[in-house]
Amino acid sequence: MRDVAELVAGWIYGIQITSAEQWVLRGLVLVSAVVATLLSWWWFPTLAAPPLVASAGVLALWSMVRPGSLAPLLLVVVLALWWLGGAGDAAAWQLLVVSLLVASFHITSAHAAAAPSWSAMRRQAALLMARSEALYLGASLGAALLVLGVLWMPADVVGRGPWWLIAGIVALAAVVVAVVHGLRRIR
Repeated sequence: MRDVAELVAGWIYGIQITSAEQWVLRGLVLVSAVVATLLSWWWFPTLAAPPLVASAGVLALWSMVRPGSLAPLLLVVVLALWWLGGAGDAAAWQLLVVSLLVASFHITSAHAAAAPSWSAMRRQAALLMARSEALYLGASLGAALLVLGVLWMPADVVGRGPWWLIAGIVALAAVVVAVVHGLRRIR
């Protein structure tokens, strides 16, 4: 029982020493996770929706309090399973919106986990984070539009064989290189 009390006391202390800037980042983590969960619930109906909503809600709160834990990864896994289970009949714009929310959750939780919870953020660091988030979301939007473009092409015009897989891997590698190069130039 002492271990549980120490764990809870550590969480409470961590919440007490968290700076205002970190609370803004963690608030963005929570908002993007909750909106992605609610939109998935409305747009991607599945029989497993109630346990998915419950687990996503718990993981969203956990991600806000402990962004450096496994909670963000588990939340992305839950949303991906939900997507695979219920998004088959969704409109392309719905898939695009949810994928951008998941990308926003991903980059915001990474930024929240990168700095200590008590750290104050200077203006230059905030601008760097905002630029890197914009670059990441732009690259995510480009990748999602590329995927939707391939899906909208008629299957009889262009065969969707292994060449599309190779083209997708090359496109993903190009996006990663562009994002890393863009982040280095921002500094």
